[in-house]
Amino acid sequence: MIDPEFFLDEGISAYDHPTRLLYIGLWMLADDNYATLPNRPEWIKAQIFPYDNVDANKMISTLIKDKKLIEFTDKESGKKFLFIANFHRYQRVDKPAKPKFPAYNREGVATVSLKYRDEVKLSKNKLSKDKISYVHFEKFWTAYPKKIGKKTAYAVWQKINPSEELTENIVQAVVKSRKTQDWLKDGGQFIPHPTTYLHQERWDDQVEEKKIKSVNLK
Repeated sequence: MIDPEFFLDEGISAYDHPTRLLYIGLWMLADDNYATLPNRPEWIKAQIFPYDNVDANKMISTLIKDKKLIEFTDKESGKKFLFIANFHRYQRVDKPAKPKFPAYNREGVATVSLKYRDEVKLSKNKLSKDKISYVHFEKFWTAYPKKIGKKTAYAVWQKINPSEELTENIVQAVVKSRKTQDWLKDGGQFIPHPTTYLHQERWDDQVEEKKIKSVNLK
């Protein structure tokens, strides 16, 4: 399971969509224990982009240049492999499969990677809480009409750390506010920035929904 924080990484957001998708796909192909996989661009493309005309070799080279991936040669087989540098920071593997690819041992990187895996196991409860927090935030984000500054808004959300009950109250307040005159006029120009809404706890505001005038047909 990939940590939601993975998708908030600004370094990843700088890549085009095919490169992002390939990078995520590599995590699915990598060895659960060592975060390694064969450096075979044609094979990787067939696994991730079977029906698309993309240059997997170019995208892999970009990720290697940016140190997201580390290329190495297995001494026993002489074959080239890739090591995903931050695999065990963002990936939680509760039941890893048997190793299928060699470990990357140069400069002790494999040891560091396994250390992260152990730390992830020890912080399982914290990761679960973070996941719940992100799921709650997505409920708010889906309901909120002005989708600006998601990363900043999520940072404020984490500080508030609302319970499930408070999350529902916040979402209901947003749904109600969407029907108010202030939020409806001028194409939503006066809807608060989501970060401002959260920081100022605007869900506690008293709001009046836009009333529909009744028509007397007599």
